[in-house]
Amino acid sequence: MNGGRHASRGLYLQALISVLESVRITAWKNILVEPDEEKVDIEITFIDNSIKVIQVKSTKNDFKPSNIDKVINSLVNANTNAKEYEVVFIGNFSPTAQKAYLESDLDNITTENTNIKITQIEFNLELINNLVKQELNKYLGELGLEVNKDKLNLINGNLISDTLLASTEGKILLKEQFNDRLRGFVEILNEQDEKQTNKIKISSEAIKLAKKWRIIKFTGLLLTIIFLISPIIKYSFEGLDIIDLLGVLVFWISIISVFSFFKISDVKYKQIESEEYRDYSKNNNKAENSILKIEVRDKIEFLNGNKKVFRQIVLHNLGDKKIDFIQFDIFFYYSNKRMYKQEFAFDNIRPFESITVYENYLVKQKSKKYWTKFILKVTNTSTEELIDNELYSSSIVRSDYTLLNSYYLPVIKELFFYESTWAIEKLNDYFRKIKFYCKERTLKRISLVILNILIINFITIFLMVGIYNSLYLVIKLLTHMYLLNN
Repeated sequence: MNGGRHASRGLYLQALISVLESVRITAWKNILVEPDEEKVDIEITFIDNSIKVIQVKSTKNDFKPSNIDKVINSLVNANTNAKEYEVVFIGNFSPTAQKAYLESDLDNITTENTNIKITQIEFNLELINNLVKQELNKYLGELGLEVNKDKLNLINGNLISDTLLASTEGKILLKEQFNDRLRGFVEILNEQDEKQTNKIKISSEAIKLAKKWRIIKFTGLLLTIIFLISPIIKYSFEGLDIIDLLGVLVFWISIISVFSFFKISDVKYKQIESEEYRDYSKNNNKAENSILKIEVRDKIEFLNGNKKVFRQIVLHNLGDKKIDFIQFDIFFYYSNKRMYKQEFAFDNIRPFESITVYENYLVKQKSKKYWTKFILKVTNTSTEELIDNELYSSSIVRSDYTLLNSYYLPVIKELFFYESTWAIEKLNDYFRKIKFYCKERTLKRISLVILNILIINFITIFLMVGIYNSLYLVIKLLTHMYLLNN
């Protein structure tokens, strides 16, 4: 019974390490669990066709130096064509082994062009699973996929079970199939969430705004009726002279003018906002040399109030030679501050061919802020001219002082439901101009100031008359109630 349990645990740990390797590195082409070689548990082929073999050993007892040496030798002898060897020891090292392998400079032992890596992990399934899920979450982010904790657990379990099944059938896992499977699984989980969300959720702010809008509409309708009826009632009881009629006319012209003024402000703001949005809805740049050209195209969208960035990265081979494989990182900067990087690895790029290396939405952490430039760094390639090359994009100058980044003027906006930025600016310009005219005491400008004062006084006087006539019904009702109470 114990032998069967140990064998099952060993296969499970192999699957865990296989998933960990597949999400921790980007340059792999295919992975095979339980290949034909007896002492090899995992075989990884990279885009440059180099091979890495891994053996996973686990025990609840301590690993001794003699055990470690034996495992390393058996792994190297099992596949002499590999470029890199790794032994993952799951469990504790004895004090002697700890000193010999973990406290020395021999973590990576290189002999005769062979790289041997020793990794020791604590015998704790929960700890290993958490490590795998942490790296898996990062990998999903690189693919533009964002999931919560529950979905991450489901995806991790699915990958482990698929890896176990593939190991029993001797199937090779291709990277493209692996990525497609991740994307498909996330899509299925998201579709299930959408089906479960049958009820539309309305925020408390939206409910408050709707109530406020109903109150404003009712109050506006009531005031309009009072404004229209009051002059008629006053005409019936007391009559209206020319001053009363002129006052009512000025009152209605003032109301219509104020609303029209702020309506124009709203339209002007939306025009400016639309022009700015066209510029800020994209974040495009490129970098190139005589062989490579990389283009990054970001499209910024606002879906349900949330900012989403759809990114497309296109790589062009400008040369007349085939690129057998290339591995590179793209570092994105805001000014001189590095924000994040994306890692890529591709093979078999024909002369003058263009390939889309990324086409998906970015996760929230990478879409919060605009980038202003990027640097492409080649980390590994078959093309000698590109080894350790760096490609620099130009810098994009963006101003933070735009209407898209400004805040609304809440009192005016809530009162008229129009954006007031343009209107307030015009009023400020008008008063600044009057103030300037007062300082410059020329005859022409003094005359303009006096004319403006006369116009304002005329409007104010007749506006007060108009307000009285338009509120005649309310004033009479209040007066009547006061006399009754006294």
